[in-house]
Amino acid sequence: MSKVIVANFRSIFLESPDGRYGSDYGNGSFDGVIGMLQRKEVMVGINGFLVSATRAKAADPLVPLGFFG
Repeated sequence: MSKVIVANFRSIFLESPDGRYGSDYGNGSFDGVIGMLQRKEVMVGINGFLVSATRAKAADPLVPLGFFG
């Protein structure tokens, strides 16, 4: 017998307040979408940014389209 799980959730789409993807300040904190993920302001970040080694430390990439650094 299979079980059906129904997820009851809603989506809210936000833009980064500073309009940035995520630059490292040099102290381990980020601005932009990566910073929002790091500060747990959002649960998922969807965007067209590349995953660098420093960004991958701040937020776990799901399926990177490109990797550099």
